[in-house]
Amino acid sequence: MRSLLICTGILMIASVCSAQQPRERIRLDDEWQFAFGHPSNAKQDFEFGTGYFSYLAKAGYGDGASAFDFDDSEWRTINLPHDWAVEAPFENNGNHSQGYKAVGRNFPERSVGWYRKKFTVPETDNGRRVVVEFDGVFRDAKVFCNGFYLGTEPSGYIPFRFDLTDYLNFGGDNVIAVRVDATMEEGRSDEPRLHITPSHWNWADREEQLIPICVYANTDAVELFLNGKTLGRKPMPHNGYVNWNVPFESGQIEARSFNSDGEVVLTKTIETVGEPVRIELVPHRNAITADGRDVSVVTVRTLDDNGHFSPTANDLIAFKMEGPGRIIGVGNGDPSSHEPDKFIDPASVWQRSLFHGLAQVIVQSSGEPGVIRLSASGPGLRPTELEIQAD
Repeated sequence: MRSLLICTGILMIASVCSAQQPRERIRLDDEWQFAFGHPSNAKQDFEFGTGYFSYLAKAGYGDGASAFDFDDSEWRTINLPHDWAVEAPFENNGNHSQGYKAVGRNFPERSVGWYRKKFTVPETDNGRRVVVEFDGVFRDAKVFCNGFYLGTEPSGYIPFRFDLTDYLNFGGDNVIAVRVDATMEEGRSDEPRLHITPSHWNWADREEQLIPICVYANTDAVELFLNGKTLGRKPMPHNGYVNWNVPFESGQIEARSFNSDGEVVLTKTIETVGEPVRIELVPHRNAITADGRDVSVVTVRTLDDNGHFSPTANDLIAFKMEGPGRIIGVGNGDPSSHEPDKFIDPASVWQRSLFHGLAQVIVQSSGEPGVIRLSASGPGLRPTELEIQAD
């Protein structure tokens, strides 16, 4: 079984062949060609979809940047993973959910991206099945192989795959082209949701003052409790919210959502916690592959003396790295933050402010095995260190 793997942070290609031979996976992360297209201007979108036969009318008639022989030599060469939104400037009329970056409907010249990658498949692989698998493309991705339209995946959060076998030049050059359109935001799920705002119950300077509490849910009703005492149950309007004015007292706010039969669907609580005194680093994986590509996403948060998460902390946290690894990005989820996500200058100190007590660091292996040590520190906080094994 032969496997061809192209990984982009927004896309991954894997090929699968017949069961008589062992699977083989080959990464092709380097030297992709990238350029911005356009959602409505055909000329700025490399004349895509303007030919006599469109890509949906005749097999193999992909035109413009989707064509096999398109000249992409003037495009920017990048290594993957890649996210053009991170590189975009901040703009006042940027989309809130996209961090006020210059991406989306107000910025058509930066909302469509084209990716092209040339690769070869040996003639000896002829007769084996080859499948392209995408780990995730944000979003609305149209995929082509050698000018053949394979299909479209609108979601940016789920993996999908196409069979390439019938479109490949075994023993010759091949081209994968992906048109990514981030003009529109991702849709919402119908799974039950329950959210309380504000997201904390720390108002020591407002004892007994009324705190407005809003609860958002997609169920039929919500009931609110303060330290175990009910504050009333209210019907939930469609696509709306319900609110209460609650006099502050230390303790716990609890919201319960109910379906039409009066059954509890979800429960959410917020509680009073102490001042942050130490930093905690929580990796999504403690071990990664020492291939120079694998990553671990590390959650950064602060805790009080009792080990409770501090949701109001906004401390500036600095990071240092030792061992066979590197930091490739930081973030905190604050859509109004203008702090950099990447620090290009080697002399720069990687740092990020917490947002509602949280931040993230992306750690990548450097290509050598060993122990990666990530340390975090902040004024008035006990520092901490995390070890990630790279093998």
